[in-house]
Amino acid sequence: MFKRVTIIIVLLALCRVTDAQVVFSSLEDVWKYADTHNITIRTAKYELDKSLYARKQSYSALLPQANATASYTDNIQLPVTIIPPNLLPGMQGGPVSFGQQYAYAGGVNAQMSILNLQNCYNARMAKQTEEMNKDSLAGTRKTVYQQLATQYYSYLLMQEAARLADETARIADSVYQSANNKFKEGAYNEANVDIAKINLERAQQTQITAHYQMLTSRNNMKALLGFSVNDSLNIEASLQGSLNIEAPGAFSEDP
Repeated sequence: MFKRVTIIIVLLALCRVTDAQVVFSSLEDVWKYADTHNITIRTAKYELDKSLYARKQSYSALLPQANATASYTDNIQLPVTIIPPNLLPGMQGGPVSFGQQYAYAGGVNAQMSILNLQNCYNARMAKQTEEMNKDSLAGTRKTVYQQLATQYYSYLLMQEAARLADETARIADSVYQSANNKFKEGAYNEANVDIAKINLERAQQTQITAHYQMLTSRNNMKALLGFSVNDSLNIEASLQGSLNIEAPGAFSEDP
């Protein structure tokens, strides 16, 4: 009875009120989720994007530089000139305005350096930095995927172990109850009851350990996937089913 209470306390201590629930049915689903939520992969992607923009900027320094100018003038009041009469045949004298009220001007100026060693060096270094960040992202993704695969299969393995431990504990409890009843009837001696009780305690301890390790693997996965404390992660898969999916032709023929 004490062991049962201990199991319940351990399970309740590891459970929390959930904010969101994410369900995975395969390891590929876990990898896809990690590709957009794992903080290490996201940081590597950010560094790659930053180096990509830096390379484009360094390449633009090698291109011709063009500048365009434009101006617009509005002569609100044009100057007035007094024209004497009969200055030209048929022309009457008096005040006359000369000029253009609206004036527009524009121009384009292009220039390019024949050889700029600093710009060429910057462009080459930017390209190398981008390639390094590509390799870094690939290595980071591979490492995270391997860590997730380890925790994923560890969870499925401990899930199966917990299932077997539950069944073993149930059988051990039945054996203990039967031995205790027979002891009361006089059919068993006290040594038989003690052995049954020891076996029950061992089975219950194995049960607690299996459940604890299963939840530990799940919590490790939550940490790798960027889950919050209250988020829930469920895996709708079995160990045997996952192994069959991952390796459908394994040992199908005699090597």
